[in-house]
Amino acid sequence: MNVYNFDDIKLHAYSTGDNMNDHCYIVETPEGLVLIESTAYKENVQALSDYIKSLNKPLVAALLSYHPNGYKSYGEDVKIYATENALKSWAEGGSVWNLTQSFIQALGDKVAEDLPSEAEIINEGDTLKLVGVEFKILHSSDGEDYDIEIPAINAIYRHMMGSKTHNILPA
Repeated sequence: MNVYNFDDIKLHAYSTGDNMNDHCYIVETPEGLVLIESTAYKENVQALSDYIKSLNKPLVAALLSYHPNGYKSYGEDVKIYATENALKSWAEGGSVWNLTQSFIQALGDKVAEDLPSEAEIINEGDTLKLVGVEFKILHSSDGEDYDIEIPAINAIYRHMMGSKTHNILPA
């Protein structure tokens, strides 16, 4: 876990080190935590969940774009935000659902197979204010997920911005 300090905001960047090289992010303020993406493997979901709990602040929201696996591990009261297209991709027959099924066939019970069936719907162009921070919802080039701008820390989250690293948040 790398932690970057921006005055009253911290950005926690979790590199899973798994074969997909996933990265997940936690935005922290005195008001609480916001998760940006999850990861596919149960072991990493558990490690991330344990880390979140160690911060001793409420996880108030999860902005899940393309990697919603393991969402239940973060708490029943965590509000999940997604676009309609992202939510459709997680449903049976959707691209993320199909990908998850393929991972389960190849890797068995190592894969976190739980995908949300409900979310607070957000749209491209929306701005959410969570834990005192604005999150601007941006168009994604593949149309199924969404990107996120965090102006307060001069960063943009992109699901895929190259062929070597998933869940990139250049700062």
